[in-house]
Amino acid sequence: PLHVDPGQIEQVLINFISNGVQALPEGGGTLRVEARQIMNDELRSMSSDSKFPGDGVAIAVTDSGTGISPENMKKLFQPLFTTKTKGIGLGLVVCKNLVEANGGTIKVESESGKGATFTVLLPLRDHSERAGEELK
Repeated sequence: PLHVDPGQIEQVLINFISNGVQALPEGGGTLRVEARQIMNDELRSMSSDSKFPGDGVAIAVTDSGTGISPENMKKLFQPLFTTKTKGIGLGLVVCKNLVEANGGTIKVESESGKGATFTVLLPLRDHSERAGEELK
């Protein structure tokens, strides 16, 4: 019972996939999208956000690209920050806002030269929380 706005989460995943493809080297590389249910203990260890009341879903987009430097990791979600020549630096800010509007959070892991993983963590809602709500 994942209760999210599908269009908003689709926009986030399109952005992560597009960024991942752009980060791949000239000769190609690997882009992987994975989704899985995660239990409460693992979810809490993956997110410093304590708003997750129970189990959740993790959707990860991983690329084998150039990775993100430690100094850029600190700036990823700042408005107008970009490393692209044609970017305006709003994509990740919008993604963060959309994920948070759906009750989730984003986790980023990267090492320079070894690619990056952007993971969207979304809480599952149990039946009692959904009582009276219209599911999307």
